[in-house]
Amino acid sequence: MVNQSKNAGNAPFSWFEWLIAWRYLRSKRKDGGISVIAWYALIGVTLGVGTLIVVQAVMLGFKEEFTSKIIGANAHISLLNQNFDSTSKRNLLISDHISVIKAISPLEGVIGALPVIKDQVMGSYNGRNVGVQIFGVKPEDLSLITAVKEPEFYQGNFADFRNGVAIGSGIARNLNIKIGDKISLLSFNGIKTAFGIAPRVSEFSVNYIFQVGRYDIDNTRIYMPLADAQLYFNKEDGVDQIDIILSEPSSVENAKSKILPIIGEQYRLWSWKDASGAFLKALDVERRVMLTILSLVILIASLNIISGLVMLVKNKTRDIAVLRTIG
Repeated sequence: MVNQSKNAGNAPFSWFEWLIAWRYLRSKRKDGGISVIAWYALIGVTLGVGTLIVVQAVMLGFKEEFTSKIIGANAHISLLNQNFDSTSKRNLLISDHISVIKAISPLEGVIGALPVIKDQVMGSYNGRNVGVQIFGVKPEDLSLITAVKEPEFYQGNFADFRNGVAIGSGIARNLNIKIGDKISLLSFNGIKTAFGIAPRVSEFSVNYIFQVGRYDIDNTRIYMPLADAQLYFNKEDGVDQIDIILSEPSSVENAKSKILPIIGEQYRLWSWKDASGAFLKALDVERRVMLTILSLVILIASLNIISGLVMLVKNKTRDIAVLRTIG
């Protein structure tokens, strides 16, 4: 008996509540209209709640997947030099990047700080050409970029990156290039000569092909060892930016408030939320629209219940009057 009472207490409804619900769902012939209304209300509430659960699950899954695609292959916070070079029309290099990284790395929530060389070149192979974006990173730092280390699809060996380059699957498809082939990289910011700027051309072995599931990354991005990138772009004196990886990417504002007092005024911070603000706003608008639609569904189900209750009270008016007379 003790076990039965415990099980009954844990049940969402008691047997008496189920009895009353079943009684109104199986009304007598004279109350058949009420029975139909009760069934409509039950189905309406079930569909409304089911739709709410499904849409919430879809929206949450879409947000998580979308956010993971954004932060998985990009830095959570990028540190840039605010000083601008009027000749090259670019931000100056970060020459003291080693000391800056040493100051940032011990902060709570910081997984790693990556020195990065970033530039755009022309990639070519076997007569085909495509514009690509070079990211020069240390081989040990590339493992912190989870979308590249653990992509949806890959070819080659991730550990061989230090002896060549890693390219997106879209680049490999457009150039018809395979593992072991050599891709030619053409930079127009080459060596200055008496006849102008001579383009810089170098070949690199393709040792790793990745697919993260984003068109703008798979079709444009090439990762190169930092030392090779500094030599290729003639940037041995520094790096273009420092990419900061956080344990909690959503708390970038808190992390920025800790980093700013350390780096000084000559640097600025650019987070993934700043870069993807338009996408985040689109998600917020979509969430509000779905909330409005779900509210209408719940409202319709509520009107069915209200109408059923009104009909029930009107049909029971005489019974209620008799009971009130009896007292």
